[in-house]
Amino acid sequence: MRHKQAWTIPADEARTLLQQIQRKIASSDIEVAHRDVLIRLRSIIEEDLEVEGERRRLSQTRAPSAWDHNEGRDQ
Repeated sequence: MRHKQAWTIPADEARTLLQQIQRKIASSDIEVAHRDVLIRLRSIIEEDLEVEGERRRLSQTRAPSAWDHNEGRDQ
């Protein structure tokens, strides 16, 4: 089985995409099925942005471990 690489988008581009999705959702000339798909896509992107933000906060507040201290040293 072949492992697929996840597709990623930078956070600033994701926010721009969210704005575009929101405008399309608010539009009156969109079919219900398409609106539903866009709403689901919007929630996925928002969740991913929240997870990424949480990862960044954790990595900034994490205390260095002995492993971090020894990284990069030749053994």
